[in-house]
Amino acid sequence: MKKKGLILALLPILVLAFSFRIWGINRQLPYLYHPDEPIHEDNIVSIVENQPPNVYFFHYPSLFFNIQSLALNLFLKVSDITKYPLNPNIQRIVSGNGYTSSPAIFLFGRMVTLLFSLGLIILIYMTTLLITKDVKSALFSALLSAVSPVGIENATLITPDTMVGFFTMAAILSILILLKRGSTKYYLLSGLLVGLATSIKYNAIVLVPLVAITQFARRGFKGFITDWRFYLSLVFVLIGFFIGTPQMLTATGKFIGGIQIEMEHYSRGHPGAEGNSLFFYLSTLIKQETAAFLFFLISVFVVFQKKSKDLLIILLFIILYFVFISIYPVYFQRNLMPLLPPLYVLSAIGVTAIFNRLGPSFKPLITILAALLISISLTQAISVSLGMTTDKKIEARRWIEKNIPDNSNVIVESYGPWVDPGRIHVQGLEYLIDYDPQWYISHKVGYLIASEESYGRFFNDPHDYSGAIKSYEKIFKSFPIVASFGNRGFTIRIYKVTPE
Repeated sequence: MKKKGLILALLPILVLAFSFRIWGINRQLPYLYHPDEPIHEDNIVSIVENQPPNVYFFHYPSLFFNIQSLALNLFLKVSDITKYPLNPNIQRIVSGNGYTSSPAIFLFGRMVTLLFSLGLIILIYMTTLLITKDVKSALFSALLSAVSPVGIENATLITPDTMVGFFTMAAILSILILLKRGSTKYYLLSGLLVGLATSIKYNAIVLVPLVAITQFARRGFKGFITDWRFYLSLVFVLIGFFIGTPQMLTATGKFIGGIQIEMEHYSRGHPGAEGNSLFFYLSTLIKQETAAFLFFLISVFVVFQKKSKDLLIILLFIILYFVFISIYPVYFQRNLMPLLPPLYVLSAIGVTAIFNRLGPSFKPLITILAALLISISLTQAISVSLGMTTDKKIEARRWIEKNIPDNSNVIVESYGPWVDPGRIHVQGLEYLIDYDPQWYISHKVGYLIASEESYGRFFNDPHDYSGAIKSYEKIFKSFPIVASFGNRGFTIRIYKVTPE
């Protein structure tokens, strides 16, 4: 098939992926319910305004912020500056609860992430095509990515996770070309892309051993030691990282401080996202990436049967990265983003290889089973896409606007609904248990707003947080509940503290 035909074959899948992702890009703007987006947008704007970075800037390396700020600069130059003011005008009551009077700035940042999400699907398609020369396998891998619930959820956030998935896949594609061709330019390109990926998020450092493994697979032990191009590729890893994060040279102390904060965060713990990381990541793959994960398990047998170097390299990366993120006690779904693209590649190759070996009598049955699994992914994708535009916080916010009197004293914990500070005296707390019931009474608080996204993290781990659970139960029993919205996992509760 000619290049034009290859592109046209992928187009329907890109349209499908775009449809799932664009549906939720608004995500309740102008309200900001993701805890990291306001911080990231502040960092992006600070680069555009040439302000010095703060230490929180370096929780991640800076290429993500630099790409977003470059895109924002271009956007501002071609748009009406009076219509889209640079200042994001963020009001934050508490983590996971904010408001912006400049939603277009956030919408644009999310669109940048969406474009990288579509670019990632193209890279997955290209990688599968490179290995198999089979358009059907390549289209299947692209389809798995297009309907990925985890991919959809991260495709419209101003966070680095989709972008690190993109650069990780680009690096793997270059490494596989290096394996096949061995030319010097791919040594340099592979090193550069590994450095750029690591300059998006530190966890992409797992790509570095992949360069060494590829060199060993190509040249054996002797070539691994003596080939100067391999060492030059490692130099280009550093060059790529420096290109992506030049601020580390002008703010070295803050850079080191940011890395230390992030390492302590992942090592110390995070209520609601800590414990058995291995179990969490496995269960996430099973529950949210059901079809792709089952296809992947089947594909592992194909890898060992074929003994293909390129498939083994992809499998080794998946294993290395999975082990790496599972070591730390803190886990987040977004950390799977660099792992999923190569998993889709391997899954598609394995399933199509098995399908091609089957006799004519078995192929219809396997086709039906595969279609059923894909339908599960489609259902999950639709659920995630719709869930980004429907939230019980909308109902809670409207109830508050209608039922809580002006000038009331209200306290809302993190991840709660927006409370208009222009009408109500509102204070944000990370957790309502920061104070006991008597404190709320003595300080004439009128209403408490509890969010299960906050208090639920303690109730989900009663062994480690029995004290926190007792404190919450004491608050819940002390005051009457006047409104409740949602169901398990996303409930908003509103309590009345003082009598009318």
